[in-house]
Amino acid sequence: MVKKVQYNKILFILTVALTLIVTISRAIRLPNNYSKSHWLLDYRFGFMKRGIIGSICSTVTSFTGTKMTPDVITILSGIVLVLFVSVFLCAAFMLFKKHGGSNSIALIILVFSSSPFFVMSAHLFGYFDAVLYICAILSILLIEKKHYISSAFISSFAILVHESYFLTGLPLVYFSIWLKYISGTDSKIGKKEIFIMLIPFCTFIFLTFYGIFIVDNKLLNRQLYQYLKSIDFIYVGRRGVPHWQTIGIVELFKTQKTNLMERIFSFDSLSAFYPVLIAVLSFIYSAFKLKVMKNESIVLLTVVLAPLAMHSIAFDTVRISLYTTGSVFIAFWILSLNKTPVRPSGNITIIALSVLILNIFSKVRLMGKELDGFTHLQRAGLYLPALLFALFIIFLDSSEEYE
Repeated sequence: MVKKVQYNKILFILTVALTLIVTISRAIRLPNNYSKSHWLLDYRFGFMKRGIIGSICSTVTSFTGTKMTPDVITILSGIVLVLFVSVFLCAAFMLFKKHGGSNSIALIILVFSSSPFFVMSAHLFGYFDAVLYICAILSILLIEKKHYISSAFISSFAILVHESYFLTGLPLVYFSIWLKYISGTDSKIGKKEIFIMLIPFCTFIFLTFYGIFIVDNKLLNRQLYQYLKSIDFIYVGRRGVPHWQTIGIVELFKTQKTNLMERIFSFDSLSAFYPVLIAVLSFIYSAFKLKVMKNESIVLLTVVLAPLAMHSIAFDTVRISLYTTGSVFIAFWILSLNKTPVRPSGNITIIALSVLILNIFSKVRLMGKELDGFTHLQRAGLYLPALLFALFIIFLDSSEEYE
């Protein structure tokens, strides 16, 4: 028989919320020139990648007789950030409930809440990365509800928002379907449902080939340059948004592929994503009794590490590497929705506490070689509730009495 002191669940929720606020505060900033430019891209010059958000905005502003201004973009970015944090919090508390509110799951959620993933997400305020994660989680929830057409629609929309969803969100959606299929929990999955869920994949293929063979990228570059240059709050440099909007994926791969391994194994990259990845994967393998060389394990690691393939076409090293943190947490959530966990090894709490301390005191290399804010002393004070809660959890684990 186990005699165990339970911590207050409300106190835990408040601690997680405070931890997230502090983590986001380390790097939050107003939308920069690059992100603001993307909110203004629409289909006025024809269909193109990343134009759907701007097209929605331009339609609404045209209908209401308003304009897209820096303040409007900031407000919209703020709404997206709140939604982004909210969907991850919902997923976290679903995990918490599924794992019986155990000490170890509480620590893992604290680790995720303090992770460089949220530091970078705050720094990318105004970018569309957050929209992609919102779409991924909604798409997976719709699969749970067996609404496959709606799920496919949202994932296809996400591809049109930003093609990186092909590696950050779509593998997670397909992982959810695959788990349901092999477990037999959804007898509705058949050829029709699989065909429907291939629509986002086909959307990506169409978008890629359209950009290569249909779009006159030189003309589009000039058109976007003149358009953005006409907007008084946007600066258009030689290698600004028009350049990256019109350069093909094949050309990017040819120029960037040789840097793949160097970027994946750089110190900044590894220090940002590796500790949290190890902590969450340790919990997953222990709680679900996964075997390293079995199908579930191989598919899980493929899905989680898929975003790293972007290093072969882009040079946002730490940003890309941190996508794996979002992926591993969502994959953990998907597994918990489809499988019954057991109590993980007691070593998980020690691993999680170590990673939590690393998250709190390590610096994150942001875009433009910036570093996140707060001194070590300030962090010690701001993260004190999280540290005290974590230590209390360790104490509870060590003081369990068995009769």
